[in-house]
Amino acid sequence: MLRGRGVALIIVGLIVAGCDGSSPSPKPTATIPAAKPVPEAGQCLAKEVPDLDDFAPDLDTRVDCTEPHVYEMSAVLDMPKRLVKGTTPEELVAERDKLATLDNDDEARRKFREYAGRQCGPSHTKAAGLSKLELNGKSIEEATVGVVLRDAQTWLNLLDAGNWAEGNTKFLCLIRYSKGISAAEDLPDPKPIRSRSRNPVVQSFLTKDFPLRHRQCARLEANGRAEPLPCDTPHQGEMLFGFDARPVLGTKFVQSIGLDQPSKEEAKTLNRPCIDALPSFLGAGYDDDLTAVALIGGGGWAARGGFYPTTCIVVARDSALHLPGGTLIGGGARSVDLVPAGQSQVAWLRSR
Repeated sequence: MLRGRGVALIIVGLIVAGCDGSSPSPKPTATIPAAKPVPEAGQCLAKEVPDLDDFAPDLDTRVDCTEPHVYEMSAVLDMPKRLVKGTTPEELVAERDKLATLDNDDEARRKFREYAGRQCGPSHTKAAGLSKLELNGKSIEEATVGVVLRDAQTWLNLLDAGNWAEGNTKFLCLIRYSKGISAAEDLPDPKPIRSRSRNPVVQSFLTKDFPLRHRQCARLEANGRAEPLPCDTPHQGEMLFGFDARPVLGTKFVQSIGLDQPSKEEAKTLNRPCIDALPSFLGAGYDDDLTAVALIGGGGWAARGGFYPTTCIVVARDSALHLPGGTLIGGGARSVDLVPAGQSQVAWLRSR
């Protein structure tokens, strides 16, 4: 899901909104550097550079994805004209820098973050091979579906200042691979990764080739929250994807659920899109001892404004059992040897 870093976040776009040909492109100055080459979806980038109070991929370090890299491009997208202020190169760069500053919480940046988040989540899901996934008839774009990763962040950045000065006001959707989970206020150090093919690693998400260390598993707490765990040891659930419950389940339904845990009947409605999506992740012949549950965002939906964050997690039908170490995605779910769980860990699932 989209990490709340600055606007030099990771996302990929493709359109060049350059000059109209009637005047030459602005030349680099002391304050406006030369435009960098615009990346494309599916490319890998080896290094990162500082960008105001954030980090961004170094666009001069494009490499074959079989080589060590930190960033993978999911999409390169045009900024809506309504969100771009300024006409001169200097004004455009100043606007870019405001939008790219993490500590800037003004309305323009908030609107951009909301827009980019809704665009980038589905772009990562498409890159992972799930472009045809639907939830209650809603496309991944309508449901804002995003795959869940561990030790990797879904990233968002604005294209460099040189491009913005030329009117090429795009933003980038990316995956940034890191060494591990850090405190919320800290950025995990990057950790290069290699692909087994010329495609980005994220394109192997639905196969056994996707690195286990980048799968996210969990222990389910009695309060309805999930405690993240690595997937190489027994766990109660493996996280699959997140989505916005409002377009999928309807405004009336999501607004009827407050900060308390959903009732059993509400939970059935809530879980259904996750259960229906299991064949897309586990294959049509997955073990019928498995099912899926949905977790609403921490703190409840009531505190999340117009977005209703929900995470789908595959679990054992029998709440007294855990999933074994490893992953169920990519052909590992046809026959699963489930692991007995301690009684103290099953109360939440039994309430479902």
